Amino acid sequence: MQITSDSIKWLIPVMLVFSMIFPVYGLPQYAKETGQQCSTCHIDPSTGELNEVGKAFRITHTWPPEEKKTDQTVIFLFGFIHILSAIVWIGAIIFVHVIHTPDVVAMGGAPRKELILGWLGIMGIGISGTALTLHRFHSFQSLLSTPAGLTVLAKIVIFAFMTCTALILTFYLNRKFRESPRFPHDIDLEDFREFRDLKAEKDRVLVSVSGLVYDLTESPLWKDGVHAGKHHAWAELGEDIKRSPHGIAVLKKFRPAGFTSEAYKKAKEAGRAFAIFRFFAYMNLIFSFILIGLSA
Repeated sequence: MQITSDSIKWLIPVMLVFSMIFPVYGLPQYAKETGQQCSTCHIDPSTGELNEVGKAFRITHTWPPEEKKTDQTVIFLFGFIHILSAIVWIGAIIFVHVIHTPDVVAMGGAPRKELILGWLGIMGIGISGTALTLHRFHSFQSLLSTPAGLTVLAKIVIFAFMTCTALILTFYLNRKFRESPRFPHDIDLEDFREFRDLKAEKDRVLVSVSGLVYDLTESPLWKDGVHAGKHHAWAELGEDIKRSPHGIAVLKKFRPAGFTSEAYKKAKEAGRAFAIFRFFAYMNLIFSFILIGLSA
C-alpha cells in the first residue's frame, strides 16, 4: 500500500488539531485547591501568562511547587515525541477508517506500512507518556486528587484499551483476514456457485483470490487470461494481488462469481472476525477524538 497525496491531505488536518493543544490555561479550581490568588501564578491574570511559580505549578501540580531537577530540554524532547507519536498513531487510525476503509481491511488484512506506523506511535506514546507523567506527578495520590491528574488517568485508561485492541487486530484478526476470503457487502456464500476446478472454465477468465472466484472476462486488462504479462487466470492469485501496486482494493469494482472448495469455512471465520474488528475499529476512532478533546 503506497502512501498517496490523498492520505497526506488527511493527515494535515490531524496535525493542525494537535498543534492547538499546547496552550495551558488557569482554572478557578486551582485557586481553590491552593488557597492562592490568580496573581500568584500569573503575570497578568487577564491574559493567563504564567510567571515562574505558575510554570513550576503547571509541571508538578503540587503546592507549594516542588523543584524538579530534570533538564527541561529532556522534558521538551519527551513532549515532542509524545505529540509526534500521537499524530502518527491517530493519523494511521483515520487512514484505515476514512481512506482504506474497514471493508478493504477485511478483504486482505491491514496495510503493513500503517500497522508499522501505528505500533511506532503506540510505543512512542507509551514511553514518552510514562516519562512525562512521572515527571509531572510526584505520587499516585497527586494523580487522583487533581483535575489534571484525573484527566491524565482517563487518557491512560483509553490508551490501554486502544493498545489491547491493536494487539488483537495485529496478532489475531489480521491473520484471519489475510488467510480467509471475504465477500464484499456481506454476500452470503450460499448464494454462489462452488468452483471445484478453475481450469475447466476456459471459456471465462476466472481468478481466485484467497478462495473467492472473480470473473474478469470483460476486463480489457485481462485479455486472453493474462494480466501485465505475468499474471495468469484460472489460478490462485491472493498473494500476488496483495503485493501489486493497486492492492486488493481493486476487487471492490467486481462482483464475486463464486468460491473454491477451500473457501467456505474460511469465509465464515472471516465474517466473525470482521464483526469484532468493526466494533473495535469504530470504538478506537471515537476514542481518538476523545483523546484529542482531553488534550485540548
